[in-house]
Amino acid sequence: RGDSIPGSGVLWRSLGAAVAESAGGGLFRAAGVGSAQVEARAAADTTLRARAQFRVDPIVTDLTVTKAASRDSAEVGDTVTFTVAVRNASGPAASGVTVSDSLPAGLSLVGSSATLGAFSDGAWALGTLQSGTSATLQLTTVRTGGANGTALVNVARASLPAGYADPVPADNRATAAVAAV
Repeated sequence: RGDSIPGSGVLWRSLGAAVAESAGGGLFRAAGVGSAQVEARAAADTTLRARAQFRVDPIVTDLTVTKAASRDSAEVGDTVTFTVAVRNASGPAASGVTVSDSLPAGLSLVGSSATLGAFSDGAWALGTLQSGTSATLQLTTVRTGGANGTALVNVARASLPAGYADPVPADNRATAAVAAV
């Protein structure tokens, strides 16, 4: 930013892709991945300076997603409940976790409930998912159409915000299918 941060004696010279903040006294919290150059000055003598280049790595958090349907098949008018579970399997708490879950044609949403966050318009915003914990979403649907003999496939995909990386992204997606009969 190139601005002095009041009370810290720190001047940001270049942030590149990273954004960081001084908490004063030389403590920094990175809010993005990339590299940064920082210049620190002594409060009493601004001619005393130190410069450092540092790299900001992503926060590694492993999310896993599972999904199940309450029944294997459904006729028009039948209720089907989908249960989606997201687990922070390893790493620190992850903030800003979201799950996309759009229903396929032939199913209509009649209700939802989540143990964490809120579901709206095909998106589940979990907020912060602590390490080693899980959250569950239940979507209650009714079969309204779809050709008999086809599968109504529901897909859920978990996402981490910028600044996070998942070491096993393949398990961030789960499906459940119901046969239209």
